[in-house]
Amino acid sequence: MFEFFLALLGTLLAIFFYYQSKSRKEPYFYVDPTRNILVSRELSIGDKLTVTFDGRPAPRGDITAMQCYFWNAGRAAIHGTDTLQPIKLRFDPGNEILDVSVIRQSRPDIMQFRVVADRNPDGTFSNTASISFAILEQDDGVSLQILYVGGPQAALTFSGAIEGAKIKRLPRPLDALRDRGSRETEIRKSAKQATIIAALFPLVFLMMPVMAFLEASHRNVKRLRMEYAALFKSRAVWLSYFIWLVIVASVFYYLFYFYPAIPQDVLS
Repeated sequence: MFEFFLALLGTLLAIFFYYQSKSRKEPYFYVDPTRNILVSRELSIGDKLTVTFDGRPAPRGDITAMQCYFWNAGRAAIHGTDTLQPIKLRFDPGNEILDVSVIRQSRPDIMQFRVVADRNPDGTFSNTASISFAILEQDDGVSLQILYVGGPQAALTFSGAIEGAKIKRLPRPLDALRDRGSRETEIRKSAKQATIIAALFPLVFLMMPVMAFLEASHRNVKRLRMEYAALFKSRAVWLSYFIWLVIVASVFYYLFYFYPAIPQDVLS
């Protein structure tokens, strides 16, 4: 039975590494959950404020700033000519983009990345921005800062069509905790500590009878040694612990390494 699980694990790893080695385009975007409200209409003075941007009056509503990232995580390069439909940064209707600016990009002279907030035919602000670039090779990307009219819960997405690829949103399971105000580094540290504790938990559980026997009587030590010798010789025990470690390692990998990382060159 133990050999069967090892063979199964080896097969799954072989399939995984084969899939990882394939050359393909992988455009990703990630929306930072942290947003800053610059103008809040909920304040008593909010209704008395008049905001203009670029010589135009801004629509009434909260004005919020946020960051997002766009990059190619795949081994195959994405050329500007691969774009079948224009790539757009898009909010839900009712939210208007005032400005989009590139904070950082990995190779400005080569990528030639551009993003421009669109305007409606009458010159008013719209909910989209247009993106263009010359080329995105592996880990080429940008960090964008967006100023928009809308609340912090406004949904943002990237639309468009790229030949041989689909633009994907990067899911990060730990972001659900960041919404509560916790720092990402603290959450990642706590999650790693919890993973280590979970991996060692079965061993701690097995040691609990040891303490009970020792506290009961020193005469039970010989009996305890015999029982634990039989226990640790059992294949079922080690197989169960091996399965437990695989489960814990899978959860750990899912939390921290299953999804492509944001390139360090564009992190601000």
